Amino acid sequence: MEECLKIIFTKTTNKLDRIKAYEIQIQAYAVQHRFLDAIAIACTALKEFNLNLPETVTSADTIAALKEVQDLLGNKTTDDLLNLPAMIDAEALAIASLLFKTTPAIYICKPYLYPLVILIQVKQLILYGKNSNIAYIYAAYGALKNIILEDICAAYEFGNLALQMLGHLNHYNRSKVNLVVAQSNLNCKQHYRDSLPLLIEGYQVGMAVGDREFAGYNAGFAIHCAYLTGVNLKTVIDDAQAYIQQLQKFNLLSALDLANIAIFAVRDLENFLDKAVVKSQKEEFYSRIHKTGSLNGLCLYWFYEMIHEYLCDRREEANQANVHVHQTIVSFAGTIFIPLFHFYDSLVALNNYPHCTDENGKEEILERVKNNQQKLLHRAHHAPMNFQHKYDLVAAEMHRILGNIPEAMQMYDEAIQGAVAHDYIQEAALANERAAEFYLEINKPKIAWIYLQDAHQYYQEWGAKVKVQQLETKYSQLFNLKSQSSNYLPRNLTQTFTQTRGSSSTAIQLLDLGTVMRAATAISSEIILEKLLHKLLQIILENAGAQKGCIILEQDGDLYVEVADCNQEIREVVVNKVSLETSESFPVELIQYVVRTQEPLILNNAAKEGMFINNPYIVKNQPKSILCLPIFSQGKFLGLVYLENNLLKAAFTSDRLEVVKVLTSQAAIAIENAQLYSREQEKAKELTQKEQQYRSIFESVNDGLGIWDLETGECLAVNPANCRMYGYSQEEFLKITAADFVHPDYLHVFTESLQAVTAGKDFYGHAIVIRKDGSQFDIEVRGTRCFYNGKYQGLFIGRDISQQKAAEREKVRAEAEIKRKNQELEQALMQLQQSQAQVIQSEKMSALGNLVAGVAHEINNPISFLNGSIKNAQDYIRDILGHLQLYQEQVEATSVIQESAEEIDLEFLMEDLPKILLGMQTATERIKNISNSLRTFSRADTEHKVTANIHDGLESTLLILKYRLKANEHRPAIEVIREYGDLPPIECFPGQLNQVFMNILANAIDMFDEVSQNQSMEELKAHPQRICISTSMADEELQIRIRDNGKGMTPEIQSKIFEHLFTTKGVGKGTGLGLAIAKQIIEETHAGKLTCVSHLGQGTEFIITIPTK
Repeated sequence: MEECLKIIFTKTTNKLDRIKAYEIQIQAYAVQHRFLDAIAIACTALKEFNLNLPETVTSADTIAALKEVQDLLGNKTTDDLLNLPAMIDAEALAIASLLFKTTPAIYICKPYLYPLVILIQVKQLILYGKNSNIAYIYAAYGALKNIILEDICAAYEFGNLALQMLGHLNHYNRSKVNLVVAQSNLNCKQHYRDSLPLLIEGYQVGMAVGDREFAGYNAGFAIHCAYLTGVNLKTVIDDAQAYIQQLQKFNLLSALDLANIAIFAVRDLENFLDKAVVKSQKEEFYSRIHKTGSLNGLCLYWFYEMIHEYLCDRREEANQANVHVHQTIVSFAGTIFIPLFHFYDSLVALNNYPHCTDENGKEEILERVKNNQQKLLHRAHHAPMNFQHKYDLVAAEMHRILGNIPEAMQMYDEAIQGAVAHDYIQEAALANERAAEFYLEINKPKIAWIYLQDAHQYYQEWGAKVKVQQLETKYSQLFNLKSQSSNYLPRNLTQTFTQTRGSSSTAIQLLDLGTVMRAATAISSEIILEKLLHKLLQIILENAGAQKGCIILEQDGDLYVEVADCNQEIREVVVNKVSLETSESFPVELIQYVVRTQEPLILNNAAKEGMFINNPYIVKNQPKSILCLPIFSQGKFLGLVYLENNLLKAAFTSDRLEVVKVLTSQAAIAIENAQLYSREQEKAKELTQKEQQYRSIFESVNDGLGIWDLETGECLAVNPANCRMYGYSQEEFLKITAADFVHPDYLHVFTESLQAVTAGKDFYGHAIVIRKDGSQFDIEVRGTRCFYNGKYQGLFIGRDISQQKAAEREKVRAEAEIKRKNQELEQALMQLQQSQAQVIQSEKMSALGNLVAGVAHEINNPISFLNGSIKNAQDYIRDILGHLQLYQEQVEATSVIQESAEEIDLEFLMEDLPKILLGMQTATERIKNISNSLRTFSRADTEHKVTANIHDGLESTLLILKYRLKANEHRPAIEVIREYGDLPPIECFPGQLNQVFMNILANAIDMFDEVSQNQSMEELKAHPQRICISTSMADEELQIRIRDNGKGMTPEIQSKIFEHLFTTKGVGKGTGLGLAIAKQIIEETHAGKLTCVSHLGQGTEFIITIPTK
């Protein structure tokens, strides 16, 4: 490649010809991780266009560039930005392409230069128009406004504008735009998890259209997004493996590094690898990304190290990682990672506060956290679903270290509620863990235990096994009671429980807490709802002093007794779901009362006191003690526990109530999880049955069926008909990609089908596809969503419609052939009509020419005779007069002669006769000139061009039309202004040119005659009618302009005047052929050009251009 590029650079002299070579070199270096080399090549190329990228950029430089762009944008609206004109300047396009292709390398290695490069590209758009990169540039510009001006609204608006622009562009840049919008724009006002579909789409489209580099980046950040928004870590790993295979397949090293950083972060929490192995792998990986000079890679590496070390309570290691992130976080300016860093930076700093002995150091920590909080609060104002709970957790931690206990309690709870409400499960776990530590610090172990359970549960749900094990190890005294005596309790916790239970015996206290521990173990070990409720009721009945009881759950607004023990003699818990309304084993009205009030109810002697003494059940069974307690999960009513004792009054003490409350609060989450698991199992069972049914249909249907992964675009299953249609075996089909069997021109159909089905829509389309043997055929595709292998995938039905399409194409071909022949026939007819008209016109002109030529010939002979005779007469008269004068001088006149001389006025005759003869001679010369002009106009054209003077042709035409130019009763004379230049004779068909002059001038006279019908003679005299004829030479072309000052034409009429048979004259006054023939004579016969320029109310000008050679 290098040698080929050298040849190109050596041989080319035009800088535009080198652009493609520069771009290839830039992309090649980027793929090889030689980012700095790629930037250097771009700088060299840009210098050829007088654009120098600076080595260093200050904040002032960036702000100045931003202000310049904002001034250029002015008050442009969104519609203005969407509808910029296209960029057509070749050099501007070259600069735009070079900058765009270098942007990723600059972002990775020189992030300080990135804002300036984006601003240059925005400026190019405004000055030169839009190009294919406009959507990406708008998204990046929005992110820059957020970086520099903290304008979150602008970031979000330009992100949406970029997505709108994608609808007007090709698919090639979609992966680039999706990446920027997902990481920098969308999260400004939407949940960060909403970015995940954009990133997945960016990956799919990038792979489909060949933009694999950015497809890889989308895949990498999709893994990061899933991790950071609390997706189950095992799911993250499983999805990541599919991406990794594709990234490895296409050797996308940068994207692989990006993905592996996230995978390391997940592995650190998800499983228990050998620490030495992990350390070795990380060191090798870190060394590689350090060599590439990728600030992004280094920043992300240390960012996740910081998070992991903080979560694992390794303060010093977290501090070290934090320092590295501080040094490189600029590389992620404008992205979601900035506010995330503010969050974890504050947590790491606050973790150092108790260990700091220097008051100044403590103040610096608090100031650092306050600055971070100010930025987080700004983000939380626009996107509370992403940042409010983060702000609240930092606030809680700050209150904790400052000793503000009530405020800390409130902020921990708000942080937990916000994280849970918005599905940031990992941050809900962290907030619960920190809250538990806080309550242990203030000697509230019972409350701490509740928060610790939730932290343990959320870490489990997240899949952070390392954190789960860490909690169980750190608080083993609580988590390992299953293997210990139920009477064992750590001293500090025993004392706390003793203090809170008043006069209750220690044995009862210990037993109750043991019950709590066993219940926790039972709950954590059961996911089957029936078994969970069975165990839970057994524990409650055993330790709450109840003879009888049940657990009732709500389902779709109705109450059902799920498990019950109605036998008061022996312990017999029965799982038998029945509606509470139909149950006769429990007091329905009492239970419904608790459901309505959602408050615990204790009756110490139910048969003798209280509001339910007349209840039929109580009257019949005479129970002594009743306890009915609602079950809540995060404020949501799930059901209730009903307990009954018919032997003892006041059997359910406040201590017992507290124990049952603790048990039900623990049970709430487990019940919800079990219910969810039960529903999912039922759905899975139904789906399995349906899959079996569908499999049979799938295999036997005649149409080609395929199931495709909506995220990766990979084929998961095909039926035999599909294999036969394409010529592949099933094993082969599962290994190929869309590019292997879809025609390149129709790859977009494949991408659009995945997008439509992913969005929950049905898809229908056509495409041309390729068999294994290379032959092509037409296919009709329908797509819909189906559930396959535990998740939604795309089911696509393909039908070979080659024969149908062939018939359609034949029909279209036949119709096109008929249409073509009809057009040919119409054209031939038009040409025939035009030829006939031209023949008629030619015959008319020929007849006129013959007439004129004949008249000229007949006149020419006598005029020649007269002209010669007059010359002789002049000589004779001169001689006679000379002789007469001599005679008068020599001979004395007689009286008779004198009288005769006076009578005839001899002196006058001698003076006037020569003048008369001279006048006669002038008249005969004029007649001769007229005769010559007539002969010039009427001259017949030969088969070949002859040399002629254009001015002679113009003058002869004006002579023919002279009688029409004269004044008449309706108008004054039409003035003719001649502005003739110095023209050489040219080779032409003069007769045909005279015909052109005649048609144009006659039309002008007709127009003046028409106008004069509606104007008075005074008006016409005030504004004389004029025809101006000018001629000139320029660039070996002769130009004749015939201009009038008449009424002009509308644009509509002007567009039709050269059309065959088009006329604006009345019936019988015009054929519609004159100008059509004139255009044909000038453009076809003389290779010239005839154009018309007319403005309504100002006049019309015909411009004739004829080459002289």
